[in-house]
Amino acid sequence: MPSSRRAFLATASLAAAGIAGCADRVPSSSTPTADGETATLGESISVDDAEITVAEFAVVHSYQYLSAPDAFGVESAGDGWFAFVGVTAQGSSPPARDAFTLDVADERIAPADAAFGPVRDLAPVGDGAYTAAETRGYLHFAVPHSPAVDTAAVTLDDARWSIPASTFDPLRATPPAFAVTYDVPDAVGHDDPVPIRLDVTNTGGAGVCRGAINHHGPMHGGDAFSLSLAAGASTTHETTVDYHVGENIGDRLQFAVVVPGESRSFEVSLDGDGTAMPSRPSRYSR
Repeated sequence: MPSSRRAFLATASLAAAGIAGCADRVPSSSTPTADGETATLGESISVDDAEITVAEFAVVHSYQYLSAPDAFGVESAGDGWFAFVGVTAQGSSPPARDAFTLDVADERIAPADAAFGPVRDLAPVGDGAYTAAETRGYLHFAVPHSPAVDTAAVTLDDARWSIPASTFDPLRATPPAFAVTYDVPDAVGHDDPVPIRLDVTNTGGAGVCRGAINHHGPMHGGDAFSLSLAAGASTTHETTVDYHVGENIGDRLQFAVVVPGESRSFEVSLDGDGTAMPSRPSRYSR
């Protein structure tokens, strides 16, 4: 984007809207530099024919999204973090998504590809991704883990929104890593719920294991879950699949369990005699 003269436009402070694993919106606090091209979260800068506001900033290890109208996916940052930024562009020439960068220490990072769902996603900032057509939404960036991060800013050409150290501090933390054991029976009685047990251990830093159980047949649907674990902690998530109880839907159920970095499919027979078959535990570690 070509450079142009910019006028600094301070906006009102934004109300706090915290979520687990991210920072609250931050009120305006900085003063403009001589050329009026520096701001902080919650402030606006006029760029060419658009007024750009960079507001929220959130750090998460993963996020859930609708991978189909009735199923969830989980996008994981692996051994790094996702940084989400709320952006609003007003005017006749909003900037393209790829015109923004996140500067972390000495590294300039381009926006990551969003895991778009057909209806909406469950990202921690905004109601959808920023695009040239949808100019109120989020940008997100895949940020490598670095305990030495000392500065962070969103940039657009030579406009710059600085991020307070207390807000980007989660980027310094060790990302979580989850070891998951699945316990699902091979068969149950035709009108018995299917018990599902997940034993989850966090082998990394403190974080949230976001997941879902997606029903693939003969009926469809999805149930999301989130498990917060301290470093080294373990927990158990128990639930059931029971939509078949009292229904004549056939002799088997199919579903998948999704956790960060993994989707595991299961098929359970409905044997009709009310006796659950032995479970088939399996292990997954990431």
